[in-house]
Amino acid sequence: MGAQEVFDRDRVALVCDHFTPNKDIESAEQVRTVREFALEKKITHYFEGGDVGVEHALLPELGLVGPGDVVIGADSHTCTYGGLGALPPAWAPRTSPQPWPWVKPGSRCRRPSGWK
Repeated sequence: MGAQEVFDRDRVALVCDHFTPNKDIESAEQVRTVREFALEKKITHYFEGGDVGVEHALLPELGLVGPGDVVIGADSHTCTYGGLGALPPAWAPRTSPQPWPWVKPGSRCRRPSGWK
C-alpha cells in the first residue's frame, strides 16, 4: 500500500487468520510481509497463527472493537462489527472519493448529518 506511517499503533490490529497456517508459498509471503510491517511500525495488536482465532471473533473478545469504532476489513464477514455498534465499511457511502471523509484517524465515528 505504500504506507509510511501508522496513525496510532495502538488502534491498528493486524490478524493473519486467512493466511495461517500457510497453504502455499504465496500465503507464507503474505504473512511475512504483514509481520515485517507490524514489527517495523511497532503495531501493538499483531496476531498470527497459534491460538489466535478468527479476526471477527478475536477483536471483540479482546475489547479491541466496540461501538463507534470504524473497522476496515477485507472480507464479507467484516459487516459483523455492525452488531457491536461499530461502523463497517459496507455502510460507508460508495460515491465519496475518500471512504470516510467525516472520520479523523483515531476518532470515534458519528453518523454523518443527512443520513437517515
